[in-house]
Amino acid sequence: MNTGMIVKSRSAEKFTAIDNEIIRNVELTLEERGLLIYLLSMRHDWVVYKTNLHERLGCSKGQLDRVFKGLQSKNYILSVKVINELGRFTGWNHVVYDAPANHDANLPSSRNAEVGQSAPISNTNTINSKLYNKKTKFIRPTGSEIDLYAKEIGFLNLDPSYFIDHYDSNGWLIGKNPMKDWKATVRTWQRNSSKFNTTNVPTNKITTQIKLK
Repeated sequence: MNTGMIVKSRSAEKFTAIDNEIIRNVELTLEERGLLIYLLSMRHDWVVYKTNLHERLGCSKGQLDRVFKGLQSKNYILSVKVINELGRFTGWNHVVYDAPANHDANLPSSRNAEVGQSAPISNTNTINSKLYNKKTKFIRPTGSEIDLYAKEIGFLNLDPSYFIDHYDSNGWLIGKNPMKDWKATVRTWQRNSSKFNTTNVPTNKITTQIKLK
């Protein structure tokens, strides 16, 4: 499970404000500037999946790895290896900044964490997931938010109004538990999309079309 965020001082839906310090910073290579600007153009809650990012950018894994490390070493990206309470690796947390960050000030301390000013991929910081993850109140998504995210992950046949109607009808529960992450639920629907039709299906037939956990 990957988590993370894009940290920007200013943003808007259809355009991105980029600090001239990034554009004119001679310490950044042209490739590093390009990758950083691309990442900063994403929504603040966009999760960086490094394993398939090279496909989005049309470059090789090796090229992306080299440029990614460059931004890490210059404090524009912090990569955190998340370990659960059982000591098992659960995913990565890549946090992207629009200015070189003091990472010590942005992460909680932990006896299991070695938080430095940079985090090369070969020597990535580790932090206990229980200490890092904060409980957040669930906010019901809008249809436009669901539609935008579904398109972002390539789930083009999802009907946002159908998704909302289904969970409005059951109080936004997954089984008997309150939903914590609607994006994770959309991804689950995407994985199961070959088993059922997510468009133009009457809501009273959903129990026969999809079996959700």
